[in-house]
Amino acid sequence: MPRILRRGLFWAALAYAVSLPLSFIAGGALFARPVKEPVTLQSLCDAMDPSWDRAFLQSLQQVEIPIRPRTRLMATVFGGSSSSTVIVLHASRGNRVSELAAAYALWEAGHDVVLLDRRAHGSSDGEVLPLFGGEEPDLSAVLDRVIAERWTGTARIGLFGVGDGGTSCLIAAAGDARVDAVVAEAPALTAGDFIATKLRSWLPVPEPLLFAQTFLAVRGLCLIGGVDAQELDASAPLRGLRIPVLLLENPEIASARQTREVLDAIGGSQCDLERACEKSARRSAMVAFFDRHL
Repeated sequence: MPRILRRGLFWAALAYAVSLPLSFIAGGALFARPVKEPVTLQSLCDAMDPSWDRAFLQSLQQVEIPIRPRTRLMATVFGGSSSSTVIVLHASRGNRVSELAAAYALWEAGHDVVLLDRRAHGSSDGEVLPLFGGEEPDLSAVLDRVIAERWTGTARIGLFGVGDGGTSCLIAAAGDARVDAVVAEAPALTAGDFIATKLRSWLPVPEPLLFAQTFLAVRGLCLIGGVDAQELDASAPLRGLRIPVLLLENPEIASARQTREVLDAIGGSQCDLERACEKSARRSAMVAFFDRHL
């Protein structure tokens, strides 16, 4: 074997070996670490597209949603005159500004919107949850508060989430009869699926070679996040979904295969899959779906 090839194989093997403990650390430290980036009215204004109707911001109110003692979630409410509300969840490591465009599209279509900072993200309190693990009680508390305070019309309620936020929305909808429809962009069944997608962006190797790194990253996430691995698998709860569901593919967050696995887990005739690649097409499909079902 040529010397240069032996050297190349040696360094490749060394890099792979080093990636194993680093994957364990990344799973715990990256995916279970709070992402506190407070959201202000100014940050919302800065994120607005110049072409948007300025009445969008004039209709907003900033609200606090207590979910447990000394823990509150922060949200921005848009509208208030519709009979339907959509609660919007960003992906992990983002905040509500991430989904401001989705909120605007829904508001423009006539829906009230609750744009939420998830726990330990943005301006919200608390310890971070490991991806979608254990978030269902938080969303139930949000629904309680939104209905009780009457900030928006709640005759019909929808959930929209991105990435692991989408998986959280699906799980919450399966267990809460108050939710009438749900849209999830790039959801996946397990935390390992989301982690594998992130690892592939860092390590340009074939997917089968990432099995060990993904396994270790999930273990690190469970250890630091204080959850059982079963809480990071949505397969069982999603079988209880009996409301209209739309899944949107977005390969930047989860692979098409992972999103189709969610479709297969839900089953039934009320779950649709939209393969639109452009962000604008995904937004249009989301709004059209809620227009039909809320």
